[in-house]
Amino acid sequence: MLAARVTLLVGGEPSGQALVRAVWTDDDAKSTRINKQVAAAMGVTEMADAMQEGVDALRVGDDDRASERFGKALGMARAEGNEEVVERIRRVVDEDEVTGRVRPKKHVEEIDMMFIEARSTRTSKTTKPHDFVGSDASRCATCGKAADDGVHRRD
Repeated sequence: MLAARVTLLVGGEPSGQALVRAVWTDDDAKSTRINKQVAAAMGVTEMADAMQEGVDALRVGDDDRASERFGKALGMARAEGNEEVVERIRRVVDEDEVTGRVRPKKHVEEIDMMFIEARSTRTSKTTKPHDFVGSDASRCATCGKAADDGVHRRD
């Protein structure tokens, strides 16, 4: 079903167009997965895949696979500074503070797994701030973005 037609305007003139297709489903597993193109655009494909694979493993009782996948996603979320994802994963796993190893909790509710899936479809920028080189720089030396884009900080 056609849900929308999007037109890109450049200088007030149409520059490109795309159709947005909607597929309706009652299948929670299909409707809560993050779209691969959205994940790629947001730079979170690997983390989203690890989270989904962890949930899938939990559902079939493969605790070893779930541990490995959630451990990977947890490490990536921490490296990005994404505390929201860290907290979501910790709803379904226990972490050994000494070894860092994660294991599924003994009693994981389906709602907690659905929460991980559903929330993983919400896109948000989680990039760590870049630092400016020099106090008077108006653009980032790393990526060239302007100082006021919300990703950068001055020390």
